[in-house]
Amino acid sequence: MHVKSKVRFSDELPWLVLMSFHIGHAIQVSKLGERISLTILRLVGSNALTLGYGIFISELVLGAFVPSNTARGGGLILPLVQQIIQEFDEELKDDSLNGFIVMCASVSNLVSSSFFMTGTVGNPLISAIAKESFGIDFGFFPWLFG
Repeated sequence: MHVKSKVRFSDELPWLVLMSFHIGHAIQVSKLGERISLTILRLVGSNALTLGYGIFISELVLGAFVPSNTARGGGLILPLVQQIIQEFDEELKDDSLNGFIVMCASVSNLVSSSFFMTGTVGNPLISAIAKESFGIDFGFFPWLFG
């Protein structure tokens, strides 16, 4: 029995997935994500709370450019968080601070994934289903304002 695939080369989602891997890899290789994040953390990372905000801002800034929450959270933010934990661990030996930093990174990944239409691959799929089922047309800016 032959099953026809519904995915075509003209569909947008397979291309978004492919581009997200390439963009994430390019940002990781060029260390652009690390430079953006370290600049933000240098500006606002004076204590634990502002460090958490800095991680969130880094994730949010990268969320506009990297359309994959996995590439962003695991490939760009996680190495930075591990470096921060390693630096704090040598000075403070504080497990609660390490847990706070990891939690901030995890939650900020979830928020940035829903904040932008291209934050994760599921968002354009939801938009397509909403348009097909209910006639609601989401674009990038209506999604952002919503």
